[in-house]
Amino acid sequence: MSAPNFKTMADFPLFVTETPYCKVCPECGCTCADDADECDECGTDIKDIKAVYDEMTDNDNCTNMVRATERLNRGLMFHKVTVESGYYVGLQFFVETRIDPNELDNDACRYEWDICRSEACRRYGVEKRRLAKALRKEAEDLGLTELACMGIFSNGEAVYVRVNAGKRERLIAAANAA
Repeated sequence: MSAPNFKTMADFPLFVTETPYCKVCPECGCTCADDADECDECGTDIKDIKAVYDEMTDNDNCTNMVRATERLNRGLMFHKVTVESGYYVGLQFFVETRIDPNELDNDACRYEWDICRSEACRRYGVEKRRLAKALRKEAEDLGLTELACMGIFSNGEAVYVRVNAGKRERLIAAANAA
């Protein structure tokens, strides 16, 4: 039985890293891009060299994403952002809703935040929009890829597509229609 690689979120975009690969030059040991044809340092032909997992870049990606979550979590009342590992490969930003004021009554909102339910619901909506915008900026700064889950098969396998800036609304509409 398969499982989706990433956890999807209803209210937030899915930003992920891809597993980094590189080629290692057999002459000088320099690491080169996985699509490089010759070594940057010594000029050796590396067309036939197989790309290998780049652990150092993966660790850097994780560290940078964790720092971004620290910035994103400042001042959040209703949500918490974490870095999650994909089931098979990659990393993702995952936004967890701590408490949804729409599911509470007025007394519970007064107890939790000392504000009425309608004010808590308004702040919740504002925080969701602000957090989605901040996630998009952090993902752009880190060079993350935005994906949309187009469907999950009965065996648990998921289909993801890359979201380009202009196609985002169409993909979301298509995903919601499915």
